[in-house]
Amino acid sequence: MSRENRLKPIQQLAEQEATARSREVSDRLFHLRTEEQRLEQLQAYLQEYAALADEGEYTVINVTTIQSRQSFYRRLTECVAHQQALVDAMCTQLELYLDQWNDARTRSMAYQKYADRVQQEIDDKTARRDQAMLDEAGQQQFLRQS
Repeated sequence: MSRENRLKPIQQLAEQEATARSREVSDRLFHLRTEEQRLEQLQAYLQEYAALADEGEYTVINVTTIQSRQSFYRRLTECVAHQQALVDAMCTQLELYLDQWNDARTRSMAYQKYADRVQQEIDDKTARRDQAMLDEAGQQQFLRQS
């Protein structure tokens, strides 16, 4: 088995790994965007609720209503904090997946460059051999004519 043929399976495996890592990054990015949108919705709702609570500040309400609103606001704030923590964790994971993809892609490109260099060496050897044969044939013809 020639050197370039031995490299093909390794190169293909490296390309498959890079492709798989790329898909993982894409999936993680999609999920991150979804969770970021959810966070934005929760934050907007929290702001709306706070604004509504400020508007109704001077109306007559009972203690139970105040406690209920405060409890809801507290739970909503906790929900926003939890969602923010989730988004932060997903960002950290995405960075790890990006690093893995970058490593896999770098390996794949290195194998490709090496395979190209090996093929170039083979092509150069073939060209030199062909040129040597032509030179030999030309020299033989010159000697016959002399």
